[in-house]
Amino acid sequence: MKIAIAGGHGKIARQLSRLLSAGGHEPWALIRNADHTADVENGLFAVECGWRVTRR
Repeated sequence: MKIAIAGGHGKIARQLSRLLSAGGHEPWALIRNADHTADVENGLFAVECGWRVTRR
């Protein structure tokens, strides 16, 4: 099963991703900063999530 993890660069998310991978799942880390891609565990897919905030 593919599972998206919000805040994928965090300590808990990285531990969770190892457990999910060991269980046969495919974890995807959602990160805000492309610089954190290298810190994401091997075997975990990293997706940079950028957004624009506008004032009304």
